[in-house]
Amino acid sequence: MNRLIWAALPALLGSLFLMHRGGAGQVQVLLQLLTFCAAAALAHRPLTLTERQRTAFLAVAALALLLPLLLPGAGPHRWLGAGGFRLYIASAVLPSTLLLVPQMRHAWGALLVIAAALVAQPDASQATVFALAGLVVLLRAPLPWKARVGIGLGLLGSAVLAWSRPDPLQPVSYVEGVLVLAQHVGPLTLGLALIALALPLVAFVRAGHLAVAVYYAAVMFFAYRQLTPMPLLGFGVGPILGYFGAVTLAKEPARPVD
Repeated sequence: MNRLIWAALPALLGSLFLMHRGGAGQVQVLLQLLTFCAAAALAHRPLTLTERQRTAFLAVAALALLLPLLLPGAGPHRWLGAGGFRLYIASAVLPSTLLLVPQMRHAWGALLVIAAALVAQPDASQATVFALAGLVVLLRAPLPWKARVGIGLGLLGSAVLAWSRPDPLQPVSYVEGVLVLAQHVGPLTLGLALIALALPLVAFVRAGHLAVAVYYAAVMFFAYRQLTPMPLLGFGVGPILGYFGAVTLAKEPARPVD
């Protein structure tokens, strides 16, 4: 478990440096640091949940993704918060759901509910990422092949539909554009940033959680395209909570990846 926590530390240090270079305020830098430290401290031990607790978490995750849709305005509706604070819900809850669903007997339909919420927000990047990681989860699902194909097609269809929805948001240099910012600083900074991003992927693969590794690899690709926040290396409370939420549920060592 400590391996998963330590794997994220270089990205945190890189994020503080790049946020400073990108013009982030001191409050944002401090919030990034405090959130990381608090989440890492809470994730020090793996968390074992009962079936009822897993069901409750999935219900809360789905509800949290749907609640922003009730807010006024044209959208996109991806955040919950008050005042100047906004929490990016998808990045905070999706990694944990990918670990919880395979541990439950009758929760496979939750994948489609979550995918539908991402389409409605809309969040094409996270819908696509969740679909790809969901397919990895389905490979080992104890379901008839017809059910696996049906859910898989539903996930892929949701990703395609999400890309048809308008998204007027522009990237921020120290959030979505953090790799471009690192490139502007210099090739050494970019190289170190890429290494920092690779470490959590390797750690989740080594722990046997391939679906979570696929999720983060795909998120990083879309973040490189400046379409979604870069987890850990870019500013954002939601991605930090999402990463360490998955860490608390990841039991290490797990069975080896086939």
